[in-house]
Amino acid sequence: KSYHAKIINTVHDEILIEVPEFYSELAAKRLSEVMVESAKKYVPNVPMKCDCYNVKNWYMDEYTATVQAEFKHLIDDGVSDYDAFDKIVVNREESTLDTLHEIIDPICPSLVDYRKR
Repeated sequence: KSYHAKIINTVHDEILIEVPEFYSELAAKRLSEVMVESAKKYVPNVPMKCDCYNVKNWYMDEYTATVQAEFKHLIDDGVSDYDAFDKIVVNREESTLDTLHEIIDPICPSLVDYRKR
């Protein structure tokens, strides 16, 4: 069945497709099935699993998830909210302060006031 999907990129064990939003859930499910089925041909005795997820903007969604994970890791290691944010700013010099606030503020509301300093 056609979901009007186009393969955009493949990297190692990932396939990035573009599909109309209307078909996104169906296409994700089918892509997962196809990836698992095709792997069985080469490694029939190894259990396979494929996790698909839908995003509107692949790069920013991936980047946001990565930066938020870095921030959470710092917090889990006992770093304060403000110091963690400052470390992210240093490590992510390719991003503006506003962009980093847009990424971190939703998971750490205490930083909203920090923006004003």
